[in-house]
Amino acid sequence: MSPRLLCSGVRLDKCKIMNSKQAPLWLCLEHAETCGMSDNRLLVIFKVGDDLRQDSLTLQLLRVMNNIWMQQDMDLKMKPYGCVSTYVYCAARRGEWRFCVAIA
Repeated sequence: MSPRLLCSGVRLDKCKIMNSKQAPLWLCLEHAETCGMSDNRLLVIFKVGDDLRQDSLTLQLLRVMNNIWMQQDMDLKMKPYGCVSTYVYCAARRGEWRFCVAIA
């Protein structure tokens, strides 16, 4: 995920709360610039309270395996997404929030 990505809006009809324990938020954002892309959507998942180390490791392994498969002319149509782990301290709750931004 690049910090240079600019969004111009949110497509509320495409946003949802996913059905899992942490109830991650699925957002569909619009790119501010199309940059030659036919689809200007940016899909983002926000997860709060998860430890993303396992997610990051799994995604890294999927990217490595996909590269090996592609070298063997085996296109399995994999699309491993990017994952950014951030840390926010909330003094009001006296705890920490961890969330991820994942581009699907």
